[in-house]
Amino acid sequence: MKRFLILISSTIILFSCNKHDSEQEPSSEVKIGNYSNMITTRYDTLLSLKYNFSPVSLDVDNDGIFDFRIEYHEANVIPINRSFMSAIIVCLDSNTFLSIINKSDTTYIEHLSDTSSDHYKEFTTKYRCDKNSDKAEIYGVKQIEYPKTYYKDDTISLDDSWKSKGIVFENIGDPVYWLYDDWYDRINNIVWMYYQVYYIECHFSLPYNQDFYFGFKKIKGNQIRVGWIKFRILPVDEKTLFISEAAIQQ
Repeated sequence: MKRFLILISSTIILFSCNKHDSEQEPSSEVKIGNYSNMITTRYDTLLSLKYNFSPVSLDVDNDGIFDFRIEYHEANVIPINRSFMSAIIVCLDSNTFLSIINKSDTTYIEHLSDTSSDHYKEFTTKYRCDKNSDKAEIYGVKQIEYPKTYYKDDTISLDDSWKSKGIVFENIGDPVYWLYDDWYDRINNIVWMYYQVYYIECHFSLPYNQDFYFGFKKIKGNQIRVGWIKFRILPVDEKTLFISEAAIQQ
C-alpha cells in the first residue's frame, strides 16, 4: 500500500512539472527576425498615404479582434494656425501597447530683409527644422512621443517605454514651405513694406525603401506577449505604406 501511494505521488509531481514546462511565460524580449515561438500574420497590404485615406485595421494575433488601426490624421501646427496631414497608428484596446520614444522637436526662426530699394523693403520670416543658417535662432522646443523604430536583429524588450494611445508616425507628402501670410504696408506714402512668413513642417518621418518595425505588447490576464509589425514606405506616385506582417509570441 505504501509503495502504491509513493507511485501515485510521483506521477502527480511529474505531471505537474510537465504542465508547468508547457505553460511557461513568454520571454521578456524578442529578436526581430527570429520566428521561433512566434505567431506570424501576413498582410502584404499597400496603403496609399493621401488626403483622408481609408483606415486599415490589424489583428496581430489572429484572435478575431482588431488590435491596431492606421488612419488619417490632421492636427494644428504651432506657431501658425494651419494643419498638417499625417498617418497615425491607434491602439484599439487598453491592454494593447506600442513601444514609444520621446524626441525633442526644435523649431528655428530666421528673419531676413531686403532693402535693395529706397521705396521698397521686403521682410521675410522663415521657421526651420534645422539650424542651417547663421541667422537662425531657436524658436521653441517640444517633447513629442513617436513610435520607436526598430530594424532587423534589434531587440524588443518589456523594459522599453510603452503607451496605449494613438501616435503620429508619418507625414503625408514631403516637407515643404507653407506660405502662411503676406501683406503690404506703407510708410509716409513713400516706402512700401512687404512682409511674408514661411513655415516648414518638421514632424517625424521614416526612411524610404527600407524595412522598419514597430514594437507592441499585449496583456491578457497575467500574461504579457511582445511582438512587431513590419513596414516599408515606397516612394511611388503617392507615398505608399507597405504593411508586411505581424509577429507575436505564442
